Amino acid sequence: MQNHALAAKYFTLGCDDYQTFIGSHGGQLTMTANSDQWSHFVQWQDGNTDNPRTITTNGNANYTAYFEYDRVGTCGNDFALTWSYDNKEKILTITGNGALNDNYTYGLEAPTEMSQLVIAEGITSIGANAFSNMSSLQTIQLPASIKTIGAKAFENCIELTSIYNYRERPCLVDETAFDGVNKFDCSLYVFPGSIEMYKIATGWKDFYYMYAIGAEETTVATNDVAVEPQDNAATVTWPTSENAATYTIRITKDGIVFCTLIFNANGQLTGIAFAPGRNGNRHAPQAVMTANGLQFTVTGLNSATHYALTLQAKDDQDAVLASYSNEFTTTGTATAVEDVQSDNVQCIKVVHDGQIYILCGNNTYTLTGQEVK
Repeated sequence: MQNHALAAKYFTLGCDDYQTFIGSHGGQLTMTANSDQWSHFVQWQDGNTDNPRTITTNGNANYTAYFEYDRVGTCGNDFALTWSYDNKEKILTITGNGALNDNYTYGLEAPTEMSQLVIAEGITSIGANAFSNMSSLQTIQLPASIKTIGAKAFENCIELTSIYNYRERPCLVDETAFDGVNKFDCSLYVFPGSIEMYKIATGWKDFYYMYAIGAEETTVATNDVAVEPQDNAATVTWPTSENAATYTIRITKDGIVFCTLIFNANGQLTGIAFAPGRNGNRHAPQAVMTANGLQFTVTGLNSATHYALTLQAKDDQDAVLASYSNEFTTTGTATAVEDVQSDNVQCIKVVHDGQIYILCGNNTYTLTGQEVK
């Protein structure tokens, strides 16, 4: 296999970005199209969706990778919160610290095909009518910080099938908050010790099916901790230990604890602790119980970032039965190359006064590619 110089140029055309790669001298070339944290790869110019992609060149060959930006903006009281929409996964995420004010339809921030809503840690309330009539919404994640949910907040969300609620004690919910939701088809997931409280709580007790967060069978074959990194997440698989009462995963970044997750012997998530200053995204709602192992996807990580992971299995006396460690680096990057000889230039998306801009090195551009002086 020969090594070939790559040239890449970063452009912005409306909501689509592309990078052109040029290979020469013949032979095989593996290309990776890297996007920043605000966008995702869609396809090459010929419709191929492999990334990385290996090609055979017999001279000069031009390849263009297309990206789509994920929508982002501000919302909430005094616009102190941030919303972002993932076009690929159809997820609307709201982060920050504060309240979603009444009578502002947050569902308008995303196209009508939105299927998931993630309310991040730090959000304290969901205002009246906030997500009413979002007919495509299927899954909701609610943080421990939520204190109130207003009238008709999720009225007529007719496709809603799952609510993952990370608050230990039920928050105050207006009795009309879930009007129009089929409470026989929509399952409520809470911590194992909270089910009985939710069964008698106003606004929650009408949900017919309530489950503990976690526990779903799958096949796992590993005798050690295995980590499969993704862009903003990592799937962790580990073996079960005889007589284990708990499993604790701790993830660190640069020696500082990023998050700690605690599972019981059945793989149910019983506790989450986050380091100060994390980005507010919640973790995936369940561990997967198997005959010989557990699997869990940790979300809310940073792209192209190195992490260390430790896992301990303990018995009911808190004695350590097994201990594992691993390291991993999430995929993705926030860089783009201007030409063959230039240094990497970091391109990021920012929101200023409600407008979205792209920062590349010392230059600022609008989403239509116009430089802002």
